[in-house]
Amino acid sequence: MPRVCLLFGSLFPVLLSLAGQWGELTYQVENQAVTIVQCETSVLEVIIPNHIEGLPVKAVANNAFKGCNVMQALTLPEGLERIGGGAFYGCKSLDDLELPNSLKTIKDYAFYACEGLKQVFIPPLVQEIGREAFSQCISLGIISVDPKNLFYHSLDGVLYDHDLRRLIRYPNAKVGETFFLPSSVQVVEEGAFWGCDKLEEVTLPDGVVELGSGAFGHCFGLTAILGGNNLSHIGAGAFLSCGSLRTLKLSNRLVSMGNAALAGCSSLVHVSCPEGLLEIGADVFHQCTGLISVSLPSTLTGVGNNAFRGCSNLLSLTLPDKVTSLGEYALEGCAALTSVSLPATVAFIGDRAFANTPALEQVRLPNAFHSRLEASRLGLEALYPWGIRSPSAFSLIADDLPPHIRLAPVIMVQGDEGSLKTIEVAEDPEGPWRLWMQVTATQAGVAITDLQALQSRRFYRVRD
Repeated sequence: MPRVCLLFGSLFPVLLSLAGQWGELTYQVENQAVTIVQCETSVLEVIIPNHIEGLPVKAVANNAFKGCNVMQALTLPEGLERIGGGAFYGCKSLDDLELPNSLKTIKDYAFYACEGLKQVFIPPLVQEIGREAFSQCISLGIISVDPKNLFYHSLDGVLYDHDLRRLIRYPNAKVGETFFLPSSVQVVEEGAFWGCDKLEEVTLPDGVVELGSGAFGHCFGLTAILGGNNLSHIGAGAFLSCGSLRTLKLSNRLVSMGNAALAGCSSLVHVSCPEGLLEIGADVFHQCTGLISVSLPSTLTGVGNNAFRGCSNLLSLTLPDKVTSLGEYALEGCAALTSVSLPATVAFIGDRAFANTPALEQVRLPNAFHSRLEASRLGLEALYPWGIRSPSAFSLIADDLPPHIRLAPVIMVQGDEGSLKTIEVAEDPEGPWRLWMQVTATQAGVAITDLQALQSRRFYRVRD
């Protein structure tokens, strides 16, 4: 017999709701229909009946079977209309599935990581398949759709919307190392190819304008993305951890790349970002350890947190004139980086943006960042006070200084023994100059230290 729960509303009549146990299943009743809300995780086979206590079973709730890792067989009843989000998430032993003809809705991640599933047939009434409903099903080789379905279509085992404009899911275990998307496709959905590590080359038609978040994430064997000449949006993590990807030409129409879009693409060597791109988002090139050079467009206005973090082979970087911000840890760990140039428009630089860059010899920074405190915050302690790191390497803040002007806190005054020299100081190499002190020179030279230069940027010149 079911357990009975009474729910009372302060302004409404008493509403009767039933909750109970049916074998290994826990259910609840609302609006004269049954929803399965939980199942014992130790069961090997589950048969959900058409009716419980005389009422039709209409839905499986969110996460109802999550954790049922040993369940091998599942029977879903005719009359079932809805499978909730993550309902069978991680049921890795499930290898036999037949969806009922009555089914209308499959929510996000419904069968995510059902590693034993080999094939799926989408019934005629299904009108909603949520995000990554069949992602990480590593044995899934084919997804078929009933020809009467008005919302979805299957072509060569790949799931699309009915008009073949959106590619929804490429099965993880589909045979083949190359794939050509149909010319009608405009959008590759979120996670559509996630974890398809057997794919090596994918050709996008010119009609594709958007790659969803994680579209090709964890495609470890992917070496080349071809075509896609009109691609305008690349979602977050679209190529996350595609460590073999070597060939990728970004479309001239590209206007946005989401966070971590190319993170972990350790085989990329050169990347040219097209004109029109406004921002390099957070983590976009994070851990692209093979990257040597990046060409940035004049339209760029910002570089996000960790954008180039861990790009250990990146040699130099010049930010265009419109850039106003450089995020925290943006260049942290760029061990081969020798020079960086930031325009005067940069108003914000995040903490430790240049940390752990031992090869850095040249850096151009706006005046606002020329202090010992800022050098420490940015990870540029070794270059402060923007002077000499080695006899052949300088940190340049402005244009090359004339030989009679120094930018350093120690000034060496040389001249005829006993001659009087005047030291002038300025905040800019163009002046205005003002008297700082007079010094009696020697032929060997007298070293003068300006302690104030440790807190601000000052230039010096010596006059007779």
